[in-house]
Amino acid sequence: MVKDLRDYIRLLEEEDWIKRVSEPISTKYEIASILKKHDGEKAVSFAKVKGFELEVVGNLCCRRDFVAKGFGISPKQLTSRIIRAAKAPIEPKVFNDGVSQELEVEEADLSRDLPILTHHEHDRGPYITSSIIVAKDPETGRANASYHRMLLAGKKKLVARLVEGRDLHTFYSKSKSLGKPLEAAVVIGAPLELLIAAAMSYGDVCELNLAGGLVETPLELVRCRTIGVEAPRYAEIVLEGRLLLDQAEEGPFVDITGSYDVVREQPVFEVKLITRRDDAFYQAILPSGLEHRLLMGMPKEAQICDKVEAVSDVVGVALTPAGSNWLDAAISIRKRHPQEPYLTAMAAITAHYSLKRVVIVDEDVDVNDALSVEKAVLERAHPVEDYFVLKNVKGSTLDKSGIRSEGAELPPAKIIIDATIKGKKEFFETGKIPSS
Repeated sequence: MVKDLRDYIRLLEEEDWIKRVSEPISTKYEIASILKKHDGEKAVSFAKVKGFELEVVGNLCCRRDFVAKGFGISPKQLTSRIIRAAKAPIEPKVFNDGVSQELEVEEADLSRDLPILTHHEHDRGPYITSSIIVAKDPETGRANASYHRMLLAGKKKLVARLVEGRDLHTFYSKSKSLGKPLEAAVVIGAPLELLIAAAMSYGDVCELNLAGGLVETPLELVRCRTIGVEAPRYAEIVLEGRLLLDQAEEGPFVDITGSYDVVREQPVFEVKLITRRDDAFYQAILPSGLEHRLLMGMPKEAQICDKVEAVSDVVGVALTPAGSNWLDAAISIRKRHPQEPYLTAMAAITAHYSLKRVVIVDEDVDVNDALSVEKAVLERAHPVEDYFVLKNVKGSTLDKSGIRSEGAELPPAKIIIDATIKGKKEFFETGKIPSS
């Protein structure tokens, strides 16, 4: 069983899926550049980082077969594994100590203690990108674990991007209304099951429980030393602290689409204590890289699949590379009636409101082959009858297509394309050359 990221990395090494870089490398642009070079191919380990003690490891989940290997399943089984975890979550077990607390750093200096990377030319500064924040609802005590990028803003301060309407933002808003900071733990180098679960969103089901469901065994947690929050027992690094009432500017920063997100006022996180493994490494996720896109996209594919299976006979679901594995979905079905493609697409949008486009294709089209999907759109979808535009529906802040000159902005919209066959199937049959 893969207990922590170290076990997982050993599995990647067995398959020759990790590259070791031995020469000294800078945290400013250089590591990001090398991660980009090997994106979608190999994980990368940087043993010597200029000015820092800790090793940096990145691209750990940049391929589906990496993640599948960690779970001991095939890539095709990932979607069903995620769906199963959502339906059978397992509560974590809490311990008083763990390897994530082998070493304490009380007088923290984040710019000294952590090799935080600067990735792109217009980034406001160095950002932690693998950070999973664990916090509790100040009213109910329900826990949440979710990804949030964090800008380095001082020796003990970070600025966290909290997406409006999501659990951590709700917890923070409640705490702020009470005039109190929100205690939270920032986890870097979490176990594989939490790396996946932290991107899942299933109502009130805690991601720590979803992590247990993914591996059918409870996630082991440890009580933090200075705050009333529990963190993974086998994490590499944990920052204990509080989300303050103070806010500061966050951004520019490259998001999942590869373009820069807007500048916002966001909460400041103050570090009280750093705990870590004695020989900890720092996990980096390349912004807009395949790891970023797969970690966010795979759970959403599963959520979409689970939802649309209630209305159609689903063959495959894929969040496409063109939509950065977030904004665009291709779904193949065995069509049983003419209205089914539209109903399927509406179910997908209900499952993932960030979708801007949904394309429904027949079972003969491979949704993971972008060319095949677009070919089906051109050959099987009539622009007047088979394109459906939905106006004034909630979309993603990452979709900037509505921005116009002088600050004007169009209301959000979505498009559904029914690229299934409506006429005689023989008109669309691909010609084959018989074998001699």
